[in-house]
Parts: sequence; structure tokens; C-alpha cells
Amino acid sequence: MEFSKKSAELMLDLVEIKLSMMQVNDRDDAKELSNLRSCREELLKLIHNAKRGSDPEVFQKL
Repeated sequence: MEFSKKSAELMLDLVEIKLSMMQVNDRDDAKELSNLRSCREELLKLIHNAKRGSDPEVFQKL
């Protein structure tokens, strides 16, 4: 699947907004918080690797 750098950064912004609004009330919320944190880390790595790659505008996540 291919993403543009701009799309990945937009997704990262949305995940960070969701993280900032989360209130953990039960086990399901805690699991969602954990999933969002993992997603944020994956997006950060993806964006960082794209900046170091040969084509910074389009990159693949296999």
C-alpha cells in the first residue's frame, strides 16, 4: 500500500488528536489507547524512513 508523505502526516495528526482526547474508563478504552500509541509509533517510523528514502513524496509500507 502506498501513502504520500502528506497523507501519512495527516493520519499522524488525527491519531495524535484522538490520543489527546482519550479518557480511559475501562479495559476497552485502555486497549484502544494502546493501539493508538502503536499506530502513532508506526506512522512516525514510516515518515522518518520516507525522509531518508530515495523518493520522499511516495513510500510503501509492506
